[in-house]
Amino acid sequence: MSTIKVDNLQTTTGTGLYLAKSWCTVYQVGTQVIRDSENVSSITDAGSGYTDVTMSNAQPNANYCISTYTAVLGGGGNQHHTCVSRNFTTTTTKYRLTCMSNTLQATDGLVGASIFS
Repeated sequence: MSTIKVDNLQTTTGTGLYLAKSWCTVYQVGTQVIRDSENVSSITDAGSGYTDVTMSNAQPNANYCISTYTAVLGGGGNQHHTCVSRNFTTTTTKYRLTCMSNTLQATDGLVGASIFS
């Protein structure tokens, strides 16, 4: 396999292409586990519905974009939403994901995030 190294990717019209700098999917039920990831060194169970994610390589600053998602576990029409915790100080290497139920209570789920900086 070959390796291509570049400083910037652009389309033929000169528009920049921006790839995720880090991403992960986490199963929070019971013992939390990383299902798959890139540039994630570890996770910490911070309580029901809360996961602290630590990245292997730091971002340039703590103002990066975090895009989140949630997969519905089980049936019954329960909707869950994932967000970045507002009661946690995001750093260049760490952020907290929060899975919320449709009644806005923290609850375990299947969550994920992609980081863009």
